[in-house]
Amino acid sequence: YVQSIGELGQGPGEITILGNIGIDNIRKNLYISDYGKQKIFSYNVDSAFANPFYMPNVKMEMDKGIFPDVYQFFSDTLAIGRMISPTSSSSFKQMLARLNMQTGKILPLKENHPEIEKKRVCFTASETKNICVECYTGYDLMVITDIMGNLKYNIYGPEWKENPTATHYYSKVALAKDKIIASYSGGNKRTDDYYPTKFFVFDIEGNYLKTLDINRKITDFCYDDNSNRIIMSFNDDIQFGYLELNGLI
Repeated sequence: YVQSIGELGQGPGEITILGNIGIDNIRKNLYISDYGKQKIFSYNVDSAFANPFYMPNVKMEMDKGIFPDVYQFFSDTLAIGRMISPTSSSSFKQMLARLNMQTGKILPLKENHPEIEKKRVCFTASETKNICVECYTGYDLMVITDIMGNLKYNIYGPEWKENPTATHYYSKVALAKDKIIASYSGGNKRTDDYYPTKFFVFDIEGNYLKTLDINRKITDFCYDDNSNRIIMSFNDDIQFGYLELNGLI
């Protein structure tokens, strides 16, 4: 443990409803979404650690009509994100879009499966690889595009159906060097079988390579590029763990 930043609360500099955390590795900034205040705050890690009275800056004001839920930060003028557009007090639409965090402008990516009305996806993207990978939670489907949304490949799993079921498929996806790694369930979303216990590994063109069976209920994961490993959290008898990928994929 080193230090805590971003206290929860209603006051100045505090976070009311914590959302996505975007990471600017070059400037060592954290961009933290506050859905209560409808703002994205900017925290400089070095300054926050050096100053116990540090106050964040407002990076961007969020529009209540359409706003970023989860996004990957590449630069001030480019982030790729999953946007939320509320349609009622209990419903919303999802879309992937390019986000300019200087102007707040949102440019939706091309929709490659418009027949899917209730879109629920996880995604990952890389500006250097010019790739966006979109995995559906309610369909056995992975879509690979460039970062403008131009279709490259549709990868239909063996359980692909045009009509939705109670099955939960993909939960999260990440790029691991020249591989795509996605946590996959295939269980009933109304039970504990909702949790994925395995990873599917694909090459960058969506060709299936292998399955990594973790045999634990995965709640979240990220890819550590420096160590080439997956770091995971679990709803299980242990809370955290990691998996070395060297020699494995």
